[in-house]
Amino acid sequence: LARSPGFANIAGKTPVFGEAARLQARLHPRQNFNQFWSQLSLDPLPEKTTLFRHSADLAYGHLSALTKPLDFANGAVIAAPSNYTRNQLAVLLGVVKQCTFDTVGLVDLALLHAAGSQADECIIIDLQLHQTVLSSFRKVDGYLHKERMVQVPFSGLLALQDAWTSMIADEFIRQSRFDPLRNAETEQYLHNQLEQWLQASLVNAEVPIEINHKGSVHQARLTLAHFEQRAQSIFNRINKEIGELRNPETALHVKASLMNLPGLTRFIPGLIALDDDVVMQACVQHLEHIQRAPGNLQFVTRLPL
Repeated sequence: LARSPGFANIAGKTPVFGEAARLQARLHPRQNFNQFWSQLSLDPLPEKTTLFRHSADLAYGHLSALTKPLDFANGAVIAAPSNYTRNQLAVLLGVVKQCTFDTVGLVDLALLHAAGSQADECIIIDLQLHQTVLSSFRKVDGYLHKERMVQVPFSGLLALQDAWTSMIADEFIRQSRFDPLRNAETEQYLHNQLEQWLQASLVNAEVPIEINHKGSVHQARLTLAHFEQRAQSIFNRINKEIGELRNPETALHVKASLMNLPGLTRFIPGLIALDDDVVMQACVQHLEHIQRAPGNLQFVTRLPL
């Protein structure tokens, strides 16, 4: 229905959220927010603003903007990250309550992924914006149970993107003596073009890239190995934590859309992709078990087989 990264920007008269905010995050770093979902709470923001008191206000603004064009006449099921605390789940429900739709179910996001696994034991890798969350599941007595959850800090998508943009900047300095990180516009350009360059590196032996800054064109050439090498330390830390959770028979799953991240399958071997729509399929399949009256919600962490 809709997809939106967890960014907010208040540099203009009207706050913007999602992709529009991400595309200007480096231009206005002090007016940019991207931790309001991972640190969802009612604690005051470090930087005071006239529009938002705490991360819950930012989450409400983002959720309102995201869901405004959608039809939730029959309510919505919220699939929340495995690492959310009871307090964060309570704040989340409070945020949703202020929106124009009811919550009729609250379920562990990783559980819905695990429901798509054929294995008796599995680990779900949830690569979030700021960290990676590992959740282990086991089939016991007719149910799929969540057993453990481990957080790997500073190993999320932002850490990977920062590592890759730093690598690209290093290559520009080495190959053309130009540092794109010394200017906010060129730094933002690196982040905005990163996905395109990543995809090109998967199919081309060498990727020529260029930046036009104040009329001067600066060029560099990248390979897939460049991206893999910079991601190695992050993926190695994730793999080390996986080793603490995993048995030889445990299946290791990640969303199919993440399988092409450079270095992921190389440094975390044995990954099995799960279709991105498995969450929706599992939710529909188990809706009777998940759904509750709006005032009687429970965080569902197990499902019948």
